[in-house]
Amino acid sequence: MRLQAFRVPLSVRHWHVAAGLCISMLSACGGGGADSAPPSISAAPASQSIRIGDAVSFSVSAQGDGPLNYQWQRNGADIANATASSYSTTITRIADNGSQWAVRVSNAQGSVTSPAATLTVTPVQSGTISLAPSAYPLERTVDAQGNYLRVENGNVLLVAPDGTTVSTLLARASWVAAGLANGPEHATLDANGVLYFSETTTFNSGCSRVCPTTTVVWKQGADGSLAKFAGDHSPPTEFREGTGTEARFGYLSRMRFHPDGDLYAFSVSEIVRISPSGVARRVAKGQTYDWDAGGAVYVGDSPFDSAYSLVRKITPAGNASVLAGSATENGYRDGPGAQALFNRLSALVVDAGGNVYVSTVFEAPSESAPFSNNIRRIAPSGEVITVAGQRGLRTDGPLPAPLPGALCTTSGDLSIDANGVLYTRCNGSGVLGIRFND
Repeated sequence: MRLQAFRVPLSVRHWHVAAGLCISMLSACGGGGADSAPPSISAAPASQSIRIGDAVSFSVSAQGDGPLNYQWQRNGADIANATASSYSTTITRIADNGSQWAVRVSNAQGSVTSPAATLTVTPVQSGTISLAPSAYPLERTVDAQGNYLRVENGNVLLVAPDGTTVSTLLARASWVAAGLANGPEHATLDANGVLYFSETTTFNSGCSRVCPTTTVVWKQGADGSLAKFAGDHSPPTEFREGTGTEARFGYLSRMRFHPDGDLYAFSVSEIVRISPSGVARRVAKGQTYDWDAGGAVYVGDSPFDSAYSLVRKITPAGNASVLAGSATENGYRDGPGAQALFNRLSALVVDAGGNVYVSTVFEAPSESAPFSNNIRRIAPSGEVITVAGQRGLRTDGPLPAPLPGALCTTSGDLSIDANGVLYTRCNGSGVLGIRFND
């Protein structure tokens, strides 16, 4: 018997071949078959130890059929919009210490959660915040005994560190008899113990919010007589350089004598200096200032409605540079000087080692992130770190605690004593002393 060959039509034979190829490809690619791959973690997020205020980043490596989906978690709770293979926080607080960070990776075949990474956050400086004696002054001391000046009820008083009055340097009756229309606003002593004080007149005509002012700086003679040292109450009311009564100042405050003998002061938005002969010159734009042991001046420039905050250093030779902060950007970021950001600078003081301390305010974007005060230290190299207070965290009153703690709303005052203890005011409730451990 002769067998006949069975012939398959070409179209049918090609269909079987194509089907076989499709099944082989699906099996090899893991697409939809029994051999498809759910996600697996090949490199879990790593535990990290950082200092408070630094940013931190976590990342994961995963395998499995794509697309892979990511959801980061903090202490087991999902983080909104944290859906990439890495996650970064821009700033950390002590509350983040010990927190657990993990990520859930998923695809169509299932999901897996990584082992948790532990975040350790440590203060950059150990120490304590405590309530200082109620009499402790925030004014700059004017003599070796730690005495300071206080203007009270029209009198200029020399006050001891314990708050008791040592002597009256200028009595109200004296300046009234000399024909001054207004009493002293701020006062200071030169290296020889001579008294200088500011007298400000406000022009109310036609002003609605911020009224124009003029200030005269007076000098007290050895016999108690008063003479104009710089400035005048006649217009203009804007700052103007000049000698003696040719100069003009708006509201003048924060008066201090530099070691070179010049009188420094803050006038509205300018740091000014007045020579012993009464020549007034602009130093720099700024709102607060101090100097180091070598005479270099540090100016904090942070106008209320500005988009920048920075600290400038001006050498005794007059060379100016930005020590820390940005001329174009506000914010909150510790780090090297050019990368650091400040929001509002309200006070500045320099310690014996040349470290600059600034009091800053974090402005809340919402009620969930309230205003908070911080004190940040700028090293001579420009490196910025937060030493007291935490962003978005504050108290309503004095709260003794280890650093960094939380600071209540302050008046912006900041001072430092010979032992390196910082002082700042708390809501009018008292003065906080911030002591650093070696």
